[in-house]
Amino acid sequence: MSSTWVARRRKRRTRGGLPGLFKMAAVIAAVTFAIVLLIRFATRGTADDRFCEGVYVDGVSLGGMSYDEGAQRVLGRVQERLSGTFTLTHGDRQWTFTPSQFGAHLSADAEAQLQQAWNWGKTGTAREKREQAELLKANPQYYDSEIVYDEAMFTQFLESIAGELSVPAVEATVIPGPNEQLTVEPSRDGLGLSVEDLRSTLDAAIREGSGAEIALQTHVLKPARTTEDTLQNTQLIVDYATSTKASSSNRTKNIRRALQAFDGLEVRPGQTVSINEVVGPRTVERGFFEAPEYNGTEIISGIGGGTCQASSTLYGALLLANMDIVERQSHSMTVAYVKASMDAVVSLQRGREKDLRFTNPLPYSIFIYTHVDQEKARVRIYGPQNAYEIQLDHRIVDQKPPKKSRYVPDTKGKIVYYKDEEPVLKTEGKDMVKSVGMRIYYDRATGQQVDIQEFDLDTYYEKQPEYWVGVHERGFEG
Repeated sequence: MSSTWVARRRKRRTRGGLPGLFKMAAVIAAVTFAIVLLIRFATRGTADDRFCEGVYVDGVSLGGMSYDEGAQRVLGRVQERLSGTFTLTHGDRQWTFTPSQFGAHLSADAEAQLQQAWNWGKTGTAREKREQAELLKANPQYYDSEIVYDEAMFTQFLESIAGELSVPAVEATVIPGPNEQLTVEPSRDGLGLSVEDLRSTLDAAIREGSGAEIALQTHVLKPARTTEDTLQNTQLIVDYATSTKASSSNRTKNIRRALQAFDGLEVRPGQTVSINEVVGPRTVERGFFEAPEYNGTEIISGIGGGTCQASSTLYGALLLANMDIVERQSHSMTVAYVKASMDAVVSLQRGREKDLRFTNPLPYSIFIYTHVDQEKARVRIYGPQNAYEIQLDHRIVDQKPPKKSRYVPDTKGKIVYYKDEEPVLKTEGKDMVKSVGMRIYYDRATGQQVDIQEFDLDTYYEKQPEYWVGVHERGFEG
């Protein structure tokens, strides 16, 4: 079933109902003419053969007219309303249409409206007829028909015009470049034309019943992200670093190689990032080197040793940027480059995979830049300034030193030769530590603590300190 759109004339008291079916505009003249003949036949020969003053049909004052005259006048008004040419303009562009293009026709209550208008002053006694005529002078009666359209056709026409005139707004975008160069492509306003507003304007014009030239009014479309807004929300918000002074050359190279994968990375609102996915496999072919790394409570040499310091440095920066941490694990033992509960271990070892994943909960993108040298591994983040100043800390829940030490024989006698010599420290031990990470929020204006967020109760195992001991007995000199 096709839908219809109805353009109504302003009506003060009485109005006819809508038809059940559409008719083509070309049929209207024949239908109206048949109505005229019918009414003429019904009233021929009567004494009261004039419309009373104060009755209107479709805006036509019928007072003093005969039935024929009034019907012909209404017919002319109908034809005028249906065949009027409308021109829509915008600058040097034009669109022309007539209501009949969209299957427009008058509702089928014209006969009833004419009959009701005619009946005023035609029934009852002479006195009653006079009273009706007097009543009309103070209270005119209006009978307006309705123009019915094929709504789908008309809407398609309006939407095609709106589509031609509409220019979408362009949001400002940030293009990350090397060396922390962030280029902001400026935003641009767009143009829009409301189909509903255009429909209302044309409806009002068609109700007036004559062709017209209508200047279309477009409105400015503002982008959701303007240049100014984007610049304001792309500020340096985090500068976080860990020390690489104690790292070997190969380990520093691995840290640099891992963090290079994040240099210039944009993380969009709602986007979740996996460190393992961004960095990828740690292999020699991909530029990683052999360096010390943890294997449980042992320190071994492996390809990519130092990648965990890269992830831990990134972890601290992400906490300060107020990112949501989706996945994170601590090392098996404490590390020297960050406090307890401030580290983040990553591993691609099959069956023992560990990852650092985070989500950007902010309404703006963040941009990550990294730099690694022999002094520091640094992560800097650009984005919207947080409402609060954030600081990181941890709370020690439990801490115990190793109960025993491990002694390693110096079979070559390079460090300790004799058994009775004092053992020499080979590697330091590590305490057993239980700790909780903390993200603390402070009011920027007053410096007062506003909130504290505790996360991840971490357990770090102890590591026994190792000592060199001699293996030789002292002899006697001759």
